[in-house]
Amino acid sequence: TKRPEVVFLFTGQGAQYPGMARRLYETQPVFRAALEKCDALLRPYLERPLLSVLFSNQSSVVSDQSSLPTDHRSLLTAHWLHQTAYTQPALFAVEYALAELWRSWGVEPAAVLGHSVGEYVAACVAGMFSLEDGLKLIANRGRLMQALPANGAMSAVFAGEARVRPAIAAYRDSVDLAAINGPENLVISGEAGAVAEIVERLASEGIKSKSLNVSHAFHSPLMEPMLDAFEKIAAEVNYAAPRIPVLSNLTAAPLDFESEIGKLSVCSRRATVSSSRSARIRFCSAWPANAWRDKPRNGRRRFGCLPCARAAMTGSRCCRVWRRFICRM
Repeated sequence: TKRPEVVFLFTGQGAQYPGMARRLYETQPVFRAALEKCDALLRPYLERPLLSVLFSNQSSVVSDQSSLPTDHRSLLTAHWLHQTAYTQPALFAVEYALAELWRSWGVEPAAVLGHSVGEYVAACVAGMFSLEDGLKLIANRGRLMQALPANGAMSAVFAGEARVRPAIAAYRDSVDLAAINGPENLVISGEAGAVAEIVERLASEGIKSKSLNVSHAFHSPLMEPMLDAFEKIAAEVNYAAPRIPVLSNLTAAPLDFESEIGKLSVCSRRATVSSSRSARIRFCSAWPANAWRDKPRNGRRRFGCLPCARAAMTGSRCCRVWRRFICRM
């Protein structure tokens, strides 16, 4: 009997918590080595060392935010780990170290899949760019997003697209449908006042929602101002075709960069997926078991959540396509 295939699923922002992975760091040499390597590589990009942020006992950033511009400090998140300039590289490092740990135990992914920050880890694990370049991308992504005004909000809405899209239609320039986690589990993101109005309107219709603990309105129009600067950074990275399939979180199929990503403009905020305002992330609970491969072995496939390109793609075209893809995440 063949062993079931394993797919690594890398989570996005919001999964972090102070002290996460401390026990693994203390007890697992492979995990510790990978995390310490990330810590060293991130030193040029972070004012505070990664390990001190991860394992700090600090309870508040209110009195010590010297590394952030006054207008962009979020007092709603009570630990440095919840400031996106640190959240994003911290999640990347922990997820990468987890993947290294699983691999050291002989568990190799048949494919990888990611959500937001997790897409970068998935791409790195698949060999699309080096760990050094992956950390460079995610650290600068977090820094640029942190520098944006902290006037956004995100909220999970427990209703389907048919109910939510009409509710946000009047706020097209300030609120977007950021993620579709399931048929009745969506996330809206955008300007805080507009999100509050939408949530209030939905509540009057009996639709429940839950505010997310974030410093900014990710995957929304409010991210537009950082895209040009991020594109320049992405252009400095060396890209390669993946060594293992990278699954799309829109379709569950292996990404085909030649036919799909190549059609995108520089960044997702300016791209057309199915419409210019389509959800950035879609996790469909109704995906068929064979969504990413026609004949799964024994019909079994396992997804392990860790907080199509072909080898023929080489040279400058590969770099251009990947630059577009990275900015889209």
